Order: sequence, then structure tokens, then C-alpha cells
Amino acid sequence: MNTLAVDQGTSATKALVVSEDGSVLGTGSSPVNPRAGAGGAVEQDPHELLDSIIAAGRQALDEAGVDVEAAGIGNQGETVLCWDPDSGKALG
Repeated sequence: MNTLAVDQGTSATKALVVSEDGSVLGTGSSPVNPRAGAGGAVEQDPHELLDSIIAAGRQALDEAGVDVEAAGIGNQGETVLCWDPDSGKALG
């Protein structure tokens, strides 16, 4: 089973397509640009995050040239983001 693995971090989103035996078949990366907020907070544009996930994933899939049967996404543990279920737009 080939798997698309996506790691969305503070400075970039990285993606891999991995085969069942653990071989990396394709890779992708897309930068994100965090902004400093009040009191030392860091904010990221939710649409930029989504766009970076799509871009990195597409790069990895294109390079791999195979179908995937599973996907996994890891994100920053302290991240919270709400999306409007009707419009699909970020609420913040």
C-alpha cells in the first residue's frame, strides 16, 4: 500500500509518498510564512496553510507517479483552526 504522508510545520509543509516496504517514492515541500502577533504569539494564514498542503502533496504525488491508498497528516500540536462547514472558509 502506498501512503501519502504530510507534515505541516511552522515554516514549511513537507510531503512524502512511501511504499509498503518503506521506500520514498516522491517528495514535496511548500513554504509557509508565520507572522508575529501580540504577546509573542505566532499566527499563520489558514488559506496559506491549506495551499501549502495541497502544493506539497501534489509535488510528492507527481514525483512518485503511483496511486496511493492511504494518507496521513501531522500538524503543529498547539494549532487550532475553525472552518465554516457550509462555505469552507476559515473563521479566523
